[in-house]
Amino acid sequence: MLYCNYHREQAARCHARKVIDKVLIKLNAMKLLQLLIIFGLLSVISCEKNDPQHFSGPVFKIGDNVEFNYNDFELYDSSTKILYFKSYHPEFLNYKDPEFTFFADTVLIHSGYFWPAYSSAFPSTPFISTNPFHYQNHALGFEYLIQNKPDPRNDSRLMSAFKENNLLHAGLSVSIESLIIDGTQVSLSCIVINHDKDDLYILDYNKMGTNLFHYYTNGLVFVNKTQPEIVYCIINSQSPVPYDSWKMDWLSLLKSGNSIQLEINYTLANPLKNGTYVAYFNFPGLNYQISKDELKQENGRIWLGEVTGSKIIIIQ
Repeated sequence: MLYCNYHREQAARCHARKVIDKVLIKLNAMKLLQLLIIFGLLSVISCEKNDPQHFSGPVFKIGDNVEFNYNDFELYDSSTKILYFKSYHPEFLNYKDPEFTFFADTVLIHSGYFWPAYSSAFPSTPFISTNPFHYQNHALGFEYLIQNKPDPRNDSRLMSAFKENNLLHAGLSVSIESLIIDGTQVSLSCIVINHDKDDLYILDYNKMGTNLFHYYTNGLVFVNKTQPEIVYCIINSQSPVPYDSWKMDWLSLLKSGNSIQLEINYTLANPLKNGTYVAYFNFPGLNYQISKDELKQENGRIWLGEVTGSKIIIIQ
């Protein structure tokens, strides 16, 4: 009898072990399945983070709470460093010195500040001029004044992300082809090229005349590298009436891939001293005058901002 009871107990224990083993196998299988699902989700998230098309985090962030993604942007002009938005953002006017940050996927590219234009000091980071803004509240322009460090505004990672989202535009360039200096008389020849995929409406020097054209630019400036000095040309600029008005008649359409040549004569107050100079020419566009609705015309887009060409010259 004791022998039978012993065998029954052994059989019960074996059965119990088998049941426990089956439960453990099922639990392990469930844990393995959960781990596989988790790894799968992580890999998808990782792929999305590395793919700007699927990235859902902020690309441009203002302060702690305001975020913008690729879907919020119209385009980024790499020549002028202007970011255009699909809609108006009147709240831009309310920001007082907050920090902004750019991301490419999850990587922080650079940070900067909204900075009042009347300030006598400027940050060592990129900044957005405020009070007043250079553009209406459908666009933000990013400035950077530090010359002895790499310019972070067109960081290759950020440009690649904009390009993959079909937002990157190359805009214009200007180059000084020749400078002829005879005493106080200066003859400038420069080339403006449209590198953009869009045909662009630009200010036409010949249509505007020299005085009105130079209301929008300082034109040609010489920086003496031998002994620090900035030399401006004599300019009699003419303001439009009213000052914030503009006319389509001032603009000409520069087709994508095409260029124009400008020939402008300047006068100096005094002949340049002997030394090494960098000559800068600033080619202007319109800015705060243009609303979002006016930006796109029937045959092209109105180009906003400014680009600068330079050339080293030696006066002996």
